[in-house]
Amino acid sequence: MIGRPRAEVSAVAGYVPGKSKEAVEQETGITDVVKLASNERTAPPASAVSEAMAAAAGQTNRYPDNRAVELRSLLAARLGVDIDSIAVSSGSVGLLHQITAAYAGPGREVAYPWRSFELYPIFTKLSGAREIATPLDGGWAFDVQALVDAVTPDTTLINLATPNNPTGTALTPAQLQYVIDSVPDDVIIVVDEAYREYVVADLWDPVALVAAHPNVIHLRTFSKAYALAAARVGWCHAHPEVISCIHATQPPFPVTNMGLAGAAAALADAEALESHVEEVISERARVIEVLTGRGWQIPGSQEGNFVWLPTADALDLTAELERKGVIVRPFAGEGIRVTIGQPHENDRFLDACP
Repeated sequence: MIGRPRAEVSAVAGYVPGKSKEAVEQETGITDVVKLASNERTAPPASAVSEAMAAAAGQTNRYPDNRAVELRSLLAARLGVDIDSIAVSSGSVGLLHQITAAYAGPGREVAYPWRSFELYPIFTKLSGAREIATPLDGGWAFDVQALVDAVTPDTTLINLATPNNPTGTALTPAQLQYVIDSVPDDVIIVVDEAYREYVVADLWDPVALVAAHPNVIHLRTFSKAYALAAARVGWCHAHPEVISCIHATQPPFPVTNMGLAGAAAALADAEALESHVEEVISERARVIEVLTGRGWQIPGSQEGNFVWLPTADALDLTAELERKGVIVRPFAGEGIRVTIGQPHENDRFLDACP
């Protein structure tokens, strides 16, 4: 082995993204492959967003604003909070990495339900902290009692993806409050709401939640509903002292000028966001109805821009769908996750899926 990599690095295989359209088109010879594997918004952003990003491209010779003051100010004004309680970085993943660097490490523990977002165990391992992965219940939903029972004096960070990726199930306000009330105040709780826009169930007020509980971080992204996956812009709301710790672990200039401009423009276009979310929620219900009619046992609460199909034959089913020009995300032995796309894309999936 060249050099002496840390043991934690050798133990991590790294994140594996969803398969690309180009790869499947090359493998199958199909030229109109539909990618429903990465929970992207499958239509491009509004023209105003693209124009703002194109204009910002003329400034690529200059470093972007290191602290994203303009975008943070817009987010703070929308929430009615001080800018010092907002952080912006390279996607919610970038912020999650910074949070882990700030609060995890050797001799510490990071807890999260599992199966969940794949970067939780990766970032935990790389930090040198011990993983506390608690099982979901029999319906692919959160078992909050198992989670709080697993917390020890060494636990310093809890990650909660809600809606959960990839199972689509979401915490109720009562469940989230129970977790918060059941763990020590010095345990940081990340409420990872990458898919909050698509939730139709009752939700909590994140501003009130953070105000009442300074150990809570409200984590969000522009990658999903705002159609800016490639721009890599995420943000979080937390107590200013927590934000200071997140800023301390931030690499320089984490978001490009184009990303910052696109996010600001997308934030201003409430009509486009509302129209997209309404379509996804409607299409999600239609897809679930069709699949349920075919005998699929889909978890009762599906709150993201995707649906979860439990199956032990995930890899075989994924390969079958790819042969028909549809890309989904498999989780071996557990199930497949299917992004809700535009109606014609969802029809392609439904035509291909048994």
